[in-house]
Amino acid sequence: METVDSVLSALEEDLRTTWVPDALGHVDASKLVESAIRTGLGDSLGTVERLAVPKPDGSSLTAPVLSLRASAWLHSAVQPLKPAVDAALAPGVCGYRFGAEAGLSYSSEHRRFQQFAKGEAEGAGFVVIADVAKFFRGSSWTVVLDSVDRLVGGKASTSELNEFARSAERSGLNHLPAGYADARFLSNVVLSATDELIPNSFARWVDDYRIFVDTEDEAATAVESLQVGLRTAGLSLNAAKLRVIPASLFPTMKGVPLESVYHPEVESAEDVRSSLRSVFWNAASDPTANRRSIRFVLPRLAEQRDDVAVDWALAVLPQMPWEAPRICSYLAAFVNAEVSASVERQLIGALETKSTWTATRLSALAATAGVSKSAANVIAEAMKSVRSPALWSLLLRSLSLSGHSTEVHQVVSRGVTDPRGALAALRDIDADDSFLDQTNLLPTREALAAGPAPAPVTDSIL
Repeated sequence: METVDSVLSALEEDLRTTWVPDALGHVDASKLVESAIRTGLGDSLGTVERLAVPKPDGSSLTAPVLSLRASAWLHSAVQPLKPAVDAALAPGVCGYRFGAEAGLSYSSEHRRFQQFAKGEAEGAGFVVIADVAKFFRGSSWTVVLDSVDRLVGGKASTSELNEFARSAERSGLNHLPAGYADARFLSNVVLSATDELIPNSFARWVDDYRIFVDTEDEAATAVESLQVGLRTAGLSLNAAKLRVIPASLFPTMKGVPLESVYHPEVESAEDVRSSLRSVFWNAASDPTANRRSIRFVLPRLAEQRDDVAVDWALAVLPQMPWEAPRICSYLAAFVNAEVSASVERQLIGALETKSTWTATRLSALAATAGVSKSAANVIAEAMKSVRSPALWSLLLRSLSLSGHSTEVHQVVSRGVTDPRGALAALRDIDADDSFLDQTNLLPTREALAAGPAPAPVTDSIL
């Protein structure tokens, strides 16, 4: 069994990329993991919230929001498998060969995938670009467990994963949960049989393939091999994303390497500012097409305390909900009266339209920026129809951290959707919380004994 510190270190990236900001800023993370290790991880996943995450094409991804206990249990369940899986995977599998691990960086892992692919393309004639359709939703636990048995085998090493899978199914989670490092590790296992059928060198990032061939005929053969392997697992290619391009064009697909424009350690502040603003204005002309540039430049503008994008960010957020994590993270660096007023207006609008995804990000920002008395009244009333425990907690803390004790009491008196969030909010306003469950909330109570929970974290690398 791993220690509390080792589990938290391994899950650090998952905590930074949560689908929903934690209402308590993960103040009780160590206590929750300690309790889970002490009493046993493998019991129940509990209720798994589903969140509709908007995509630029107008569709949405249904993301399962796992509790920290569930993430820790999945991590524990796959730990025994990792050495054998890493040894069995093809060299072209570039990300999450060991799942969640200390020091893991999504950006550095993906950069390794890009560099590996670029190197392989130099000796090829064509590159097949392929993506698996609805991969996580299509990877049932039966497929996952069969894939693990095929690659690793041994009931002793997979028994805990079997228990996790059965518990997940009882909680309504019938497939791999997208967005978690250890689930990406299992995705590598699921696709390993397909990898073995590809007759050419390839690079793969989770379910994203790059296959390197000499001729277009070889490309067709590689695609057919890929389709055969995927069909065996009950999966298929995303036909809309399948492309075959000359290898000579492959290095230019992503445009200018963005890292080349940002060197604050060696360049003057003026040069850094000029370079970042140039990237921003170019990207802002078509932010959907230039999504990669937007995601690169916003956190760096925030780091440099450059508010050039504030007005733009406030204006485009309603039309670009898929960028809500990055935009709200950027705006958190420039909170003022104008930003606060716009945030609370947009938050109320998101509640009115039941846009839970956007509302979670805006409520986390509002907890830092503050909400006015008039907005607090509207938010408290709107919370009558909020069914998401995560959003309910974030909204309640936006009220409590803004000092609106009357509204907090009003909301809690109607019923508690999430006891953990209620406990933190009641502590914020120095209210009696003894009526809340004493047993299940013990780790959080212990964590809050030293002081109130911090505001929800708005920083995001999603």
